[in-house]
Amino acid sequence: MWRPAYKQRCVICKKNMVLIQYPKQRPNCQECQAKSFSAPITDPKFQKMFAIDPKLYDQSSFLRDIRFQYGRFQSLSERQIQTFQRVVKEITEKAKELKDGAGAKNKKSPSNKGGPLDFRPSRPARNSSNPLR
Repeated sequence: MWRPAYKQRCVICKKNMVLIQYPKQRPNCQECQAKSFSAPITDPKFQKMFAIDPKLYDQSSFLRDIRFQYGRFQSLSERQIQTFQRVVKEITEKAKELKDGAGAKNKKSPSNKGGPLDFRPSRPARNSSNPLR
């Protein structure tokens, strides 16, 4: 279902505006979320996992949220770890594709539906066999 997006002030600093897309989304700006990352990571497994380019955290609220959850609970589930690694891999691959294809014409391909860094899942096809819908 389509929902309108709107801007709301950050609940922590009350000066930056945050794009809200879901009803239960908490409005935290990137700066305030980055402050929560300052806690040291003691586990070497997670140190290696979170040692990524800070620009990736700026591009993806999902990555910021996973990093915040680790800081809050000091652990992550296996599915969170796998998904974090998969999303980091996808973002870096798409960034490389954009960097390599910057000189060429920008062609619309099936893999490039939304935009250069659009990670929303594609909508499932409608059931065309039902004429009443």
